[in-house]
Amino acid sequence: MAALRMGSALDVLAQPVLPRGRRCSCATTPSNERLAQVKVAVGPVGNVAEHSFTVKRKLGALSTIIVVTIAKPLGIVFELSKVVNRRIFVAELIPNGNADRAARVNKLFEGKSSSRESKYGRIIYGGGVNVGDLLLATTAVNVEVDLFGLRAPRRIITFFDAENRTWAETMGAIQSSFVADGPVTLVLERES
Repeated sequence: MAALRMGSALDVLAQPVLPRGRRCSCATTPSNERLAQVKVAVGPVGNVAEHSFTVKRKLGALSTIIVVTIAKPLGIVFELSKVVNRRIFVAELIPNGNADRAARVNKLFEGKSSSRESKYGRIIYGGGVNVGDLLLATTAVNVEVDLFGLRAPRRIITFFDAENRTWAETMGAIQSSFVADGPVTLVLERES
C-alpha cells in the first residue's frame, strides 16, 4: 500500500456547479455533449443534502453514467489502467460484498425506470456496479476544524472528482470515510 500524506486526497475538492434547484443546459448544447450533471448528497455527516455536480464523460457521448450509493466495506477491487490514460476502473467485485449484493438486487429491477435519458447518453441513479466500470468521482470525508477551537470538529461529506487525480489521491478519498459516516457514493461510467 502506498504511503499517503494526511489530507492529500482532499486538498482540492470539487464545488457544486449549480445552485440547488437550477437546471443544467448541458444536455442541449452540442459543445458540452460529454458533460453530465449528477446529483450527489453532500454536507455535514447526518445532515446531507443533494447538490448537482458536473462530470466529464470519458467513454463517449452516448455512454451511461451510474450513480450508486454503497455501504462500507464496498467489496470492490479497483485497478489502474496502464493502457488507457491511467484511468481507474472496477477490476473485481468481492463475492457477497456490499457492491456484489447491490448489483444482484439491481438485476432484479432491470428495465424499471430509475434512469434519466437524454440524447447524449443516460444517467442511472441507484444502479449496480459492474466489472469494467470507470470511476469518475466519489464522495470523501473531510474534517472541518474551527479556527479558534470554539466548536467541535465536524466531518463533512464532499464530492471528489477523480479526473486528473493520482491513484493515491483517489484511493485516499475513498478510504477517508468510516462506516459511521454513512455510505459512499460512486459515480461510474460504462459503455452503452
